[in-house]
Amino acid sequence: MLDYLQLISEFAYQHFNHPNMKPTDKRVDIYGLFFGCPEIHPLQDCPFAPLRKHSAIEKINILEKLADENIDKMLLDHHNCLSNRINQNIRIFSGSV
Repeated sequence: MLDYLQLISEFAYQHFNHPNMKPTDKRVDIYGLFFGCPEIHPLQDCPFAPLRKHSAIEKINILEKLADENIDKMLLDHHNCLSNRINQNIRIFSGSV
C-alpha cells in the first residue's frame, strides 16, 4: 500500500526545495493552477489544461523554465477568468441574468 503521507512529504520537499523556487516566488502562486481549476470545471479554452496532463516533476520543470513575463500573463489571465466566472455566478444566483 502506498504511503501517501510520505509521497506528499517528498513532493513538498522537492517542490519547495527546488533550486530555483522559493516559497515566496510567484511561481508558487501559479503552481496550483497546473493541477486544477479552482472552479472545479475548467473552461474548454483554459490555457492551463494542457499543462495538467504532465507529471508533478514535469510541471515543476516547465514552471521553472517560464519567463517571469509569461508567469505574470498567466496569473493575470487566470485572475480575469476567475473574476468573470465569479461575477457570472453572482448574476445567476441573484437572478439578474
